[in-house]
Amino acid sequence: MGENDMANESPDKNAPEETVLIAADSGPAAERAVRYAGRILSDSRRFRVILFSLVSHPEAEFYESPEEQKQEEEKREKSAGLCLEKYVKILEDAGLPRERMETRVRAGRFPSIAEEILREMSLVKARTLIAGRRGIPRSQEFLMGSSTSSLLHNLPPDHALWIVD
Repeated sequence: MGENDMANESPDKNAPEETVLIAADSGPAAERAVRYAGRILSDSRRFRVILFSLVSHPEAEFYESPEEQKQEEEKREKSAGLCLEKYVKILEDAGLPRERMETRVRAGRFPSIAEEILREMSLVKARTLIAGRRGIPRSQEFLMGSSTSSLLHNLPPDHALWIVD
């Protein structure tokens, strides 16, 4: 079989399932990333898609009482879960079956959003990460860095990062 014959073969239907992690918040960049993922992944049954959201909680002194803190944290976590369910619907509408999707919300205080996303990627054994580019100006990104830049520079070998602008 020649080299060109190999390139024209259809994908192996028995190939192992690939896990794709979509790091998403409630912003417009995340929704664009989800819609893009839906267009690209909709024809394949080989992908398991995990929609993942981090909910950062401010320090306790930000709140007037522990009760207020608890209520606000619960509200933020519920909001993140509802947002991810909206994204599941977008992916379903694009043709991905619901049983191939999962949502995960992690809440807490995180020194580095990028590190937490990479930790989750490792935990779920995803080799592809899809994220939306946040709206910080490129000049600020150059001076201070960004989660996107950190993801790119710390991504393990043989992994893919799709940044949707």
